[in-house]
Amino acid sequence: MTELAPSAKGEPSRWQVKLVGLAVFDPATMSTHHESGNDVPAWMLDSDYNGRVFRATQMFFPRTGAWEAMQKALEAQFEPGVFGHLAGDTSAPFYAGEQRQVSVKVIDDRGNELVVVKGLG
Repeated sequence: MTELAPSAKGEPSRWQVKLVGLAVFDPATMSTHHESGNDVPAWMLDSDYNGRVFRATQMFFPRTGAWEAMQKALEAQFEPGVFGHLAGDTSAPFYAGEQRQVSVKVIDDRGNELVVVKGLG
């Protein structure tokens, strides 16, 4: 998590989350392997986590192979940059909310969820 400088004088700082990766345990082989942030199926950010309810304010689907198939299925064309952000490992900048904590939920290949909660400054 990175604190960004204010975009204008007098404004509060903004924050940005970068998903570094995920360690996944394989019970069949009893081994652990690392998936990079760009190789997880999905991850979500709650930018003002209240400690009880996870409310996804940003969602990401880093495995980009599905985007072209989605465009075809929807019979639509999208701006090239639209899916670039959704496919990344870095959130859009956001302001700290009232709770001053964020929660990141990562989904692995087997559908397991890993949730991490971090305070903001």
